[in-house]
Amino acid sequence: MKEGSEFLKPSWGLKPGVDRSQDTKVSKVRLMRAYRQMLKAVGQEKWQQIFGGISEDQVASKILDNGRVQLTVHTGPGEDYIQFELALNADQSQWLVVSEYTDF
Repeated sequence: MKEGSEFLKPSWGLKPGVDRSQDTKVSKVRLMRAYRQMLKAVGQEKWQQIFGGISEDQVASKILDNGRVQLTVHTGPGEDYIQFELALNADQSQWLVVSEYTDF
């Protein structure tokens, strides 16, 4: 998780304490648990409404200096977004999410 991410707040249980100023490694299992908690809190209908209506102009990409790709998905309304950093796996056959930032 990138520093400042919504999921680094204590309420999601991914990181002890309240300091969100540093990147934090979390397991896929723990991250998926946090997403399930969020879906339950937000409600499936609202989640589908937010992400079911995303158009191409709400997704921005750029190539980072390290050759990875950054995708920014503006979930709106307002300034809400999710950002993913993607890297190729060892045999360069698949893109994998290697970091995430959530702000909503």
